[in-house]
Amino acid sequence: MGEEKKLYKIAVDGAADGMFKHSLRPDLLIGDMDSVSEQACRKVSRILVHCRVNGESPGKKRLDEMKVAYESLPFIGMSEDAAIAWACKEEAARLYIVGGHRGMEEYLCKGRKGMGSSLLLRMWAGCQVTDLKGIHYLKESPLPAYNIEKIVNHIRPLVHRAKRRIKWKADGDMLQEEKGG
Repeated sequence: MGEEKKLYKIAVDGAADGMFKHSLRPDLLIGDMDSVSEQACRKVSRILVHCRVNGESPGKKRLDEMKVAYESLPFIGMSEDAAIAWACKEEAARLYIVGGHRGMEEYLCKGRKGMGSSLLLRMWAGCQVTDLKGIHYLKESPLPAYNIEKIVNHIRPLVHRAKRRIKWKADGDMLQEEKGG
C-alpha cells in the first residue's frame, strides 16, 4: 500500500467558521481577517494575515486587540490568491479548493479593480488546482447515479468516433484539419 498523504487544510477568512461548523479544523488561516469570527481565530493554530506589500492590514489591528498570534503575509491580490500562492510556494502537490472564485462572472461580482491577478494566479497554479465548487450538486442531482453513468457511457463512443474522423497535424504554430480518414 502507498503512503497516506496528510491533508493540510487552509481556510481563507470566514471559511474557517464554515469548517468548524462541519467539524473540520483548519491547520492554517489566511486572510485579512474581515469576515472570520473571533472564536475561529482563537481555535486555529497558525494565522497568516494577508496584508499589503507595505505591511498595512486592518486584520493585524484586530488580532492585536484579541491578543492572538499571527504572521504577516504581504501579497498583492485577494486572500484566496495569497492562500493558493502560499500553498504552491510550500510545494503542495495538489490543491483542492471548495467555495473559491471560479469564473469571470464570480470575479466581477466582487466589484473590485485588479482582479485579473486572480485569473493569472489560477493559470500559474494550473493543474495543481482542483476546484470542487458545486460538487454538492452531484449529491443533490435529480438524476440517480446510474443515469449519470449511462449518459457518460453513451457519450464516450461518440467522442471516440469524432476523434477518429478528425485527425490533426502540426503545421508550424497552427493546427489544421487533415482531409480524409
